[in-house]
Amino acid sequence: MASFIYSMRLGAAIVAAAITLIRASVECRAQTGTVHLSVVKAGFIVSTGSGTGTLNYQGRTYRLSVSTVGYGTIGVTGGKLTGTAYHLGSAADIAGT
Repeated sequence: MASFIYSMRLGAAIVAAAITLIRASVECRAQTGTVHLSVVKAGFIVSTGSGTGTLNYQGRTYRLSVSTVGYGTIGVTGGKLTGTAYHLGSAADIAGT
């Protein structure tokens, strides 16, 4: 009888742990954000470009800036870009190269 009670308690503990882990994984799911950028690039053989924009993430707006250096370009170009950033754990995850 004691082993039956021990088995029931162990089973209940395992079920409670599984529910806790499932709840934590649902709450920690990575989010998506919307990115808007305006960029300009100009050059003659060596080019440089820069731009500014915003990240809309979890109801807040964050400012972004981008820059680039390249070669093989002659002329001036620009554009407005809109996209979606996936798998963000925080707004700082958008930073990088």
